[in-house]
Amino acid sequence: MSEQLKDYEPYQELIKEYPNAQKVQSNTNYILSEIVSDQNGEIIKTTEKTFSDRKSMDKYQEEKEIENIQSNFNVYTVNPGETVYNTTYTQMQIGLSLYKYTSNRLFVACVYDWLTPPATLLDYTKGIVGLALASMMSMDGSSYAGRVTAVQITSGKVKNYTSSNGRLSIQATGNNTIGYFFSLPYASSDVYGVISCEAYKNFPEVNYCNAFGEYDSINYILDISNFSVSYPTGISIGTANVKTPYTVNDALNLR
Repeated sequence: MSEQLKDYEPYQELIKEYPNAQKVQSNTNYILSEIVSDQNGEIIKTTEKTFSDRKSMDKYQEEKEIENIQSNFNVYTVNPGETVYNTTYTQMQIGLSLYKYTSNRLFVACVYDWLTPPATLLDYTKGIVGLALASMMSMDGSSYAGRVTAVQITSGKVKNYTSSNGRLSIQATGNNTIGYFFSLPYASSDVYGVISCEAYKNFPEVNYCNAFGEYDSINYILDISNFSVSYPTGISIGTANVKTPYTVNDALNLR
């Protein structure tokens, strides 16, 4: 996940101004979704499992795929009118990174990346990203930033959408929370990005602050530009069953 930050402009500017800035910690969740759908593409059930490393996630998926093959081995025919079920898998990684550049100033970033995107990304590319901090820290309102990178299926072109050029609007949607919504006008084979802020400690004696990062995959083609982010609830859009959330929680080390 640190690879994404290396060419991320807000991080580059921070390192340029504070060359002694240090990465304090980085925590990544690897999330595997098992999606069961019918022959019409209607999702019947989605089961998610979180792993601490990709190797464990890949191994679990392989075992599940073998299990599914074995359970369906004796099904030779499908009678007219019977429902045919299909199982697919998606893989997502989402993490929180913390950098300290003065005694009480810190840089916080939530980074996400589709390792295996869902089928819905083949039709459109929409999502919501949020970052929230507990009250032990305060976000610097002048430092909100974000980036979405998408690989276009038809051309293979890599396109960046950033907050610095106005194509990505960072919304301060609550106390100590930020988020952005993106809707890209093409199908994508991969989507990854960052949302970040600079923050400071509210109390010198405090050693930890809880943080929450979330990426929501939008399941339907809807205009969901109105949303809110709160701690510790996360992203809320007020419409049921239109998103699949992927989250990471961590206690940031402020010492």
